Amino acid sequence: MDFGFILGSIVFVYLIIYLKGEIIYFFITFTGVNILKSSYLLFFRGIDYFLLFPYDFEGMIGCSSHDFSLF
Repeated sequence: MDFGFILGSIVFVYLIIYLKGEIIYFFITFTGVNILKSSYLLFFRGIDYFLLFPYDFEGMIGCSSHDFSLF
């Protein structure tokens, strides 16, 4: 078994849950087994959302601008 692939999948799913918690919870609840497929769908929807509304990046991540500041 490829440990890197498993670790990458776990990190990828964790990032999706961290960015879009309420939506991925909806997919997990109503699809059950198709979690990975839903994660890819949410990933591309998240990219579209970020390109359309880049100014809402802080609200989507859930952190303040101080986290991105160097000072």
